[in-house]
Amino acid sequence: MQKNTYKSKAELRVRWSECDMQGIAFNAIYMVWSEIAFQEHFRSLNLNIYELGKENIFDTVIVHSNIDYKLPARLDEILEIYTGIKKIGNSSFIMEFEIMNQKNELLTYIENTYVSYDRIKEKSKTIPEDIRKILS
Repeated sequence: MQKNTYKSKAELRVRWSECDMQGIAFNAIYMVWSEIAFQEHFRSLNLNIYELGKENIFDTVIVHSNIDYKLPARLDEILEIYTGIKKIGNSSFIMEFEIMNQKNELLTYIENTYVSYDRIKEKSKTIPEDIRKILS
């Protein structure tokens, strides 16, 4: 994904609780950041993922994640997370996240695969057509 093709952007500051003693963001926190960007992406599309999930219309689970760490995120840095949909299948989709610092350096690239999930039947289901159109 190139920065100018992203669909949404989330901004956050690296907090002390997310860092090790050297002031570098701990590797597991990147998944939390991708979840924040996921939520903001859906918000930017006017989709309330909490209500859709609660009503069992559209809910997701992560089934695969790939993280490429390029440069460390450091304490108190402001990060921008550019988010987009890379691919949509029948019951799954891949989102990509580029985490950039204020110097416009790519720190981390993440691809998460999400599956549309039926919380009542506890199994995957087809992505609703109206949601698919919005995500495309």
